[in-house]
Amino acid sequence: FVIFHHVPYSSGPHAFPPGVGDLFDDQSGVPTRVLTPLFLKYGVDAVFCGHDEMWERSEISGMEVRPDSSEVLHTLSVFDVGIGGDGLRGPLEGSNNDYQRFLVHADAPELWEENVLIGGGKHYGHLEVNVERNSAGKWQARIEPVYVFPILQVDGQVADFERRVYADTVTLISR
Repeated sequence: FVIFHHVPYSSGPHAFPPGVGDLFDDQSGVPTRVLTPLFLKYGVDAVFCGHDEMWERSEISGMEVRPDSSEVLHTLSVFDVGIGGDGLRGPLEGSNNDYQRFLVHADAPELWEENVLIGGGKHYGHLEVNVERNSAGKWQARIEPVYVFPILQVDGQVADFERRVYADTVTLISR
């Protein structure tokens, strides 16, 4: 795993190259894409970031080079974990992330029943990474996007909170 702040693949406010877009972004994550070939070559499975605060996951495919110089197809998962700051954002008009596989804004819309939120929505949370041996004896990492869901009363007041998981759990298995 690799962790850093600026997300290289995003559909958010920092998805444009530096100096491009409505914001003329000087905090773009695009320059960090230069590291992608290195991550693929050495078999990095996941990059965790948070700058765009989107709850967005992207997948980039390429070749991993093994110690014996053989190559094998490899997928890098890039997570933009929206857990704090300015509030969870949606995609920015004009941005395009061809590698996007999950975006809370689009893939977990709010579900309401008689003025009560019953599911979905953009809520604060965290990524839970559980590393363990599976039934075949191989190491695996299960990455779950956990969030705190507000339980609402009929009058709209928050009564409680519940731990929930967005429908985008990723399991990485060692080879």
